Amino acid sequence: MLDLVQEEEVVSRTAGMSFDHLLALVDSASPADLSTAYEKAVDRYMVLAGRGKRNREEDLELDRLDTSLRMTFGKDGLLTFAARLAFVLDAVNGGLGAFKTTRSSAADLSRARLQLCSAASVCRGKLRRTPIPVDVNGMTESLNRAQKAARALIELRGELSLLSFFYIPARTANKSVELLASELLEAEASNEPWLAVADLLDPRRTTPRQRVERVVLCFQLGGLAACAKLRAQAQDGFAKAAELVRGGLGI
Repeated sequence: MLDLVQEEEVVSRTAGMSFDHLLALVDSASPADLSTAYEKAVDRYMVLAGRGKRNREEDLELDRLDTSLRMTFGKDGLLTFAARLAFVLDAVNGGLGAFKTTRSSAADLSRARLQLCSAASVCRGKLRRTPIPVDVNGMTESLNRAQKAARALIELRGELSLLSFFYIPARTANKSVELLASELLEAEASNEPWLAVADLLDPRRTTPRQRVERVVLCFQLGGLAACAKLRAQAQDGFAKAAELVRGGLGI
């Protein structure tokens, strides 16, 4: 027999939030329905498990409920999966907040970068063992791209703030271009991005300051794009988890 109280506590600790909050997060479209169905399933499970004698139909119902609840609570089960996705989603939302404005401070970007690095670690180490297939490698790569964009923004904006508004040394512009080129190389970018960057940063038509500012914008937009893609993947995972949980609870 499942110790449901203990299982709820384990899942809550994993998620870093209350069990009720997590249950609502899994099915944001109709959290009240899911919570009610869960309570009914638990009540029925306790009643059936507590009976000394059960008929065949009751045994089958108890087996179904036990399987459903274990799939929901068990190690690497649906709610553990949702809890880990919630951790990743929280980091992604932090990244979106830092990337969407040019006024993010170095502290904001550093905090976002640490969250994104932690989320990448969760993806690599824990999201591989889940009841729902997810693109773990793709998510990890997107998280790494986002945290590298945050690191580049910290460095480039820091240099801009220390230099004269009217004068940017050519070496600073060259360094910023090298940062962007390294990122494109690591991402194995196709020919189109390279051509676009070459045109955007053409030294014959831009000043050093313009090149640095454009590289900063490229990293900002790249971070936003990576985080937006990650948020969509996490939301899709939540939708799949909600469907399975609702099906297991008979709603």
